[in-house]
Amino acid sequence: MQKNDFLTQLQKRASEQDMILHGVFFPHVFVFISRYLGESPWRWLIPLSVILTIIFQMLWGWAFDEKILWLFGGL
Repeated sequence: MQKNDFLTQLQKRASEQDMILHGVFFPHVFVFISRYLGESPWRWLIPLSVILTIIFQMLWGWAFDEKILWLFGGL
C-alpha cells in the first residue's frame, strides 16, 4: 500500500469514527468517558476501590472484613 493511499484511508476512517461519535445519545459524556477509561482504567478503579472500602468499613465496621473473606472463599 502506498503512503498516500494509507493516509487517505486513515483520514476516511477517522471521519467515519467522528460521525459515529457525534451520533451517539450523550456524545459529550460518551466521548469523555471513553477517552478517560480507554487511556487508563486504573486511574478510576484504584481510587474508587479505596473510597468504597472506607465507606463500607465505616458502615459495617469489623464485620466488613468478614464479609470480604466470605465473598472470596471464607475462613
